[in-house]
Amino acid sequence: MKRKWIILIIFLFSGMSSSEIKAQGMIVKMMDGAENHVTLNTIEKLNFSESDMVVVYKSGSNTNYDLSNIRKLYFDASISVHEINALNNQALLVYPNPAGNSISVKGIPEKAGMISIYQMDGQTVMTEVVTSTEAIIDITRLPGGLYLLNALGRTTKFIKQ
Repeated sequence: MKRKWIILIIFLFSGMSSSEIKAQGMIVKMMDGAENHVTLNTIEKLNFSESDMVVVYKSGSNTNYDLSNIRKLYFDASISVHEINALNNQALLVYPNPAGNSISVKGIPEKAGMISIYQMDGQTVMTEVVTSTEAIIDITRLPGGLYLLNALGRTTKFIKQ
């Protein structure tokens, strides 16, 4: 059974060189429900032994996964933004998310002066002047979709329904 699993994984990775797959990340879901996200452009190579999968990173470090503890391995084609932990007061917090007609934004840097909203292709679709570390922004004119919000280098994402 393990050999079939290994063959399936190798088959999936061998298809990564195909131009049809545009995965940005690999997700390893463990038997205990934990998920480990790995950005594909950080991986140097994958090694498989009888019982382990070893992810070797370009930095030289590696991560070992016991094959018997892996529930699912899959690829995510979505593009993500690394968000700073909100607990360290360095992050933008947008709610509700998904949003309807407006969003509340907290954690705006004091000297930001402006918030920019971008479509996922990088096109600026909206800018708002801000004078405080919190703001409510009317987004009724935006069509539904995924957006990036930036204020003085702090970026987060939100969904408009």
